[in-house]
Amino acid sequence: MKQTVSTEIELERPAVVALFEDRMRHADSQAPFLRQEPQVGIAGESGARSELKYTRGTKEAGVIETVIENSLPDLFRAQHVYPWGSADVTHRFQALSNGRTRWVMDVDFRSKGFIGLLMRFMPGMPRGFFQQLMFGFKTYAENHTRGDPGPE
Repeated sequence: MKQTVSTEIELERPAVVALFEDRMRHADSQAPFLRQEPQVGIAGESGARSELKYTRGTKEAGVIETVIENSLPDLFRAQHVYPWGSADVTHRFQALSNGRTRWVMDVDFRSKGFIGLLMRFMPGMPRGFFQQLMFGFKTYAENHTRGDPGPE
């Protein structure tokens, strides 16, 4: 299931990309994100594999991320493998006028089992999840650069 979500951030592209690359700060911008645990290679570089830890209700869940291509500031592509499926995710950052940045996320989501069945009836569910993550990052990025350091 291919979907595209995007948002405009009131911040110049170099600053947005720097915050995007700083996984230590993602926990501040994405409520369910806890941490990144590198497994193979150097985190963020092409070919690197890490486990991303998230909260799911009261439990902790892991997502395996393999970086396919890191051509930032323009493009970042990764494959995410979940217990219920996988997703190829491409992040693109476009400089706009007035110091703003458009962040576009293309997601090719493949699910299996019960989740796959659920997706047939609720195809917008992954889109909502990715929009929520983008909104959290956007809010964090815009507040972070206005002197609010965010949660510590």
